Amino acid sequence: YNKTIHHVNHHVIDLIALSSDLGHILIYSSTDSILYLYSINGKLLLQCEVYEKLNCIIIHECKYVITGGDRGI
Repeated sequence: YNKTIHHVNHHVIDLIALSSDLGHILIYSSTDSILYLYSINGKLLLQCEVYEKLNCIIIHECKYVITGGDRGI
């Protein structure tokens, strides 16, 4: 069956990254500049504000989030 993950404030999702080992889903919207981490079942696990507009996000080895943004932070 299919599950749908929506942004908590219904903003457009600009970027998404998937963790293949843990099944985590990471989303980002430039509207609020927050990364949201969801479980494979759609439960919000964590959120973290970033202080720049992101252009890419990657989950590396299921431990690290690597981001690339306009300011290079």
